[in-house]
Amino acid sequence: DKAKYKKMLFDWVVSLALIFVLHYIAIFIIYGNNAIVNVLHSLMDSMAEATAAPGEEPIEDAISQIIVNIGMQGIIGVGIPSMAAVLVFVFIIFQTIAFLIAYLNRMIKIGFLIMISPLISITYSIDKMGDGKAQALGNWLREFIFTILIQFIKCKYTKIYFTQTL
Repeated sequence: DKAKYKKMLFDWVVSLALIFVLHYIAIFIIYGNNAIVNVLHSLMDSMAEATAAPGEEPIEDAISQIIVNIGMQGIIGVGIPSMAAVLVFVFIIFQTIAFLIAYLNRMIKIGFLIMISPLISITYSIDKMGDGKAQALGNWLREFIFTILIQFIKCKYTKIYFTQTL
């Protein structure tokens, strides 16, 4: 019994330490993701500059210009090309709204995960008492890392897709 209580006391100390350390882990993950995204952004910009012809506009400006041209074709044009341009423009707007909803969902999910992190760290010792494993902490950490790092994956493939398309 004495060894069992020592183990429980140690788990409570670890749980108390997790209350203070878990936020630093979250901050480290967020800063790490920001560093990866910044490196990827500068790498893709340097690749775009290296492959671009002299005097060519950046890819973001080219995409904006294409969208403006589609919108103008829908407003000014006549006939089937005008209707097609309107449909494409409406599709672009719906896709933009879908991305907005997806990123708002991600933001709310990350905020919720950060808010419940003290509860996860407090329940660490209780969860560890049952079977010797802390599933709640592992699941929280896995979900948090995946939700944060999904930005890097989406950013990488979106930029590559637009670079190859244009």
